[in-house]
Amino acid sequence: MDKTTANSGQDREFTRDEVRDHNETDSLWVIVESKVYDITHFLGEHPGGRDILREYGGMDATNRFREVEHSADAIEMMKAYKIGRVVGEDIATQWDDGDGGDGSTQQLAEQYSITVGWLPMLIGIGVTLISYYVINYSF
Repeated sequence: MDKTTANSGQDREFTRDEVRDHNETDSLWVIVESKVYDITHFLGEHPGGRDILREYGGMDATNRFREVEHSADAIEMMKAYKIGRVVGEDIATQWDDGDGGDGSTQQLAEQYSITVGWLPMLIGIGVTLISYYVINYSF
């Protein structure tokens, strides 16, 4: 397979070896949740910079993608760069972006939002309770 952008359809199947061949800035693919994304034209737009995308070019970036709490908009934007899926992957781990996957992009986005939304509030409550205790019971 040559190092050109493969935009011939959303249902294409790729092996990990095929994806691995696309690890240069002129043809950069990544795997996230068993789906293949051609991010060649996204390099200049990525808020986190080009380097992190190049670091995972041709590789499975699922774990790194999960570590960063991407917005619902970012997850939605990924649909435009999806070119297929990895052959032999467990389809149950895929997000549903209208192509028959079992998961839900909206559910994932909500899950991120809930985590991000509750954490600061819980920290605030904890600090308030500790402050109350220190002020009222330690002297």
